[in-house]
Amino acid sequence: MRIFVNASNNHVGGGNVLLVDFLGAASTLKNIEFIVFVDERFQIPLEAGGNIIFKKIFKALRWRVSPLIEKQTTKNDIVIYLTNIPPMKKHKCKTILVQSNRFLIDYFSLEGFSLKTKIRITFERLLFWQNNKNVDYIIVQSESMSTILKKKGINETKIKVFAYKNS
Repeated sequence: MRIFVNASNNHVGGGNVLLVDFLGAASTLKNIEFIVFVDERFQIPLEAGGNIIFKKIFKALRWRVSPLIEKQTTKNDIVIYLTNIPPMKKHKCKTILVQSNRFLIDYFSLEGFSLKTKIRITFERLLFWQNNKNVDYIIVQSESMSTILKKKGINETKIKVFAYKNS
């Protein structure tokens, strides 16, 4: 079995912390090969295990990651999206989205954000709601996130709550 991870938009902040911790855990699972797509600016940790293959992606080419993953996967693989945005097409294997951005799943005023950020968040909201059917599971960090998704029509069997603890 292989696990493909799309983390192509993580290089700083909370996404970076989550990715680094994920890689630390993945490196202990020697019998599983991880293929991890990362932003070109991501600093690969020195302790990342030999079972992890990194594919650096230029920011402008992030949209190509999902089709690249689809070409490489079999039905026995797993794909994890650490991007907050589901793939535009359903993969042939189990697909998991880690959703940690509340701005994308609930209505929050974008007042005070720059125009560029408003456009990005609006586009990402659209992508999330249009494509969430393409994942088998959505992992969230809290019951409140789970409740929002359920109220908005996401099947509760699809939602898994895993509180993240930075250790």
